[in-house]
Amino acid sequence: MSVLLVGASGQVGGAFLTVFRQAYPSVPLTLFLRTHALDNGIASLGNTTVVHGDFENDLSVLEKLASEHSIVIDAAASRFLDVNEAILRGVEAYKEKNGRNAIYIHLSGAGNFIDRAKDGVFKETNKALDLPFIDTNPEQVKKIDASMPPNGAADEVIIRAAEDGKVNAYILCPVGIYGASENHIGLLAGAEGAPFAKTLGVWVGWMVGNIVDKGYSPYIGPGTSEFVSIHVDDVVDAMMKVYARATQDSEQQKYGKGSVLNEFYLLADKRWPNKQIAELFAEAVVRLGKLKGDGERVEARSVTFEEAGTTAGYLGGNTLIEPKNAKKLGWKPRGPGLAETLKTMKA
Repeated sequence: MSVLLVGASGQVGGAFLTVFRQAYPSVPLTLFLRTHALDNGIASLGNTTVVHGDFENDLSVLEKLASEHSIVIDAAASRFLDVNEAILRGVEAYKEKNGRNAIYIHLSGAGNFIDRAKDGVFKETNKALDLPFIDTNPEQVKKIDASMPPNGAADEVIIRAAEDGKVNAYILCPVGIYGASENHIGLLAGAEGAPFAKTLGVWVGWMVGNIVDKGYSPYIGPGTSEFVSIHVDDVVDAMMKVYARATQDSEQQKYGKGSVLNEFYLLADKRWPNKQIAELFAEAVVRLGKLKGDGERVEARSVTFEEAGTTAGYLGGNTLIEPKNAKKLGWKPRGPGLAETLKTMKA
């Protein structure tokens, strides 16, 4: 058994790496990584190999690496179809060479299941889009495709490959991830690695960037539409539980062509009205030193969808999901809440 981890410098992958190594010290671990800043920290974990590359120029390298490992864990490429296609070519080659399926654990995202509303009003369902999405419903999982941005295209090819018997695939689908983990590999890599441990992550980074561009914290209409969040350490915990399940399924030969439809894991904690999220971020951007506000905050302002900027899709719509599968593995969110985390963030 050997593991290839993609995305070890990121908010989730960097924390997963150290937690995984603590739990499985003897499993050979290869990291596909753009930066050199974490190399010393990674070496300190033992039994690790770093291969440097990126998604722009080195997909053939990634494909070859995937063909050489029995388990591939992707924590970086939920939105990148070409990266996932390269990994899938690699795991298919692994099967041809070894006569058995590789395991592919893929970190996706719940942006697929926002109802695309533009009015900022809370809604419980969207029948046209077949929402809420329930992860224990295999028919809904089967329908995921490229029409469900930003992650649907990659999810679709993974699901199809698993249905065709080419790979044992497990897809984890977290909502908006926040927080900096104390387990991040950057904390073991000195001054050069420390900034990676403080990364804002994708969702928080997008929110902060949009507020900086606008000069205020927007919400749409009344701001009663709801978004859902999850702490990074809770995502890592779920990944560890899914890893244990995947390896057990492989050892016991329990994974079949239709299994992927039952191995889709929504990860979510608390629901938040978008107006309240806007108010929390209005304070956070000042504490982070990104903007100077009136006192300790910038303005949280009601605007139209067209005025809301790059995060309008999150602010206007509702995340309509019912997460159930991860709970069957004994998972439950335990991390600090979104409000607590944003109120303690600083530059």
